[in-house]
Amino acid sequence: MRYKELNPRYAQYTLGALMYGLVMHNAATDTLDVLEYAEPQNAYKVYQYKSTASGAQDWEINGRLLESPSEPETINNTDYRTRLQKSENLPEYFPEESKVYYREQNDGLFTAYYEDAERFSEYLQIPSPLSVGMTWQGPSGYWDSETLESIGAFESPAGRFERCLTIRRSKTIQDPPQKLTSISVHCPQVGGVQSLTEHRMDGFQSSTETLLVEIESSS
Repeated sequence: MRYKELNPRYAQYTLGALMYGLVMHNAATDTLDVLEYAEPQNAYKVYQYKSTASGAQDWEINGRLLESPSEPETINNTDYRTRLQKSENLPEYFPEESKVYYREQNDGLFTAYYEDAERFSEYLQIPSPLSVGMTWQGPSGYWDSETLESIGAFESPAGRFERCLTIRRSKTIQDPPQKLTSISVHCPQVGGVQSLTEHRMDGFQSSTETLLVEIESSS
């Protein structure tokens, strides 16, 4: 990737993905049920989106992502729950409206992004079973490693949440040399609450954070 090809959107992991904050360590994982960490069916969520870059390219972006429930869909014979995501005060290359797809299985939580019939990508968001210190690589193979770093409390403008998972992901690219790291936090009955993605290469670095600031559930 040449500098002229860099785009702030490259720093996204999305929504999805989502996360690093005031996390307190807790090793009690014997009864961990990853299904608790699925995106809630009827939640309305607002995320603050911030991205900054310096070096070969500079930018500073501040906006919001608004998520709401949407109708289930079947793609490639697989049933998904969907959530509608809208952007607010973000650059024009962000879609005004898009969908994120979710499915929950006994072997973990999956997230998918659908662009068209030939571009549909599914990712293992949280595997099961799961314990602190466990490292894995999702079936997409995008990240070199993914690790559950801790379980503990997390505070954001949306409130304080307990038993939250902090997951670190990393990737090294050889040509040109660069490093990507992503830390995400997921909380029971709330889903994703924060993500922090950093991208570093010679003469360039960027940081992108998505933080949950509001959540409301409807019956």
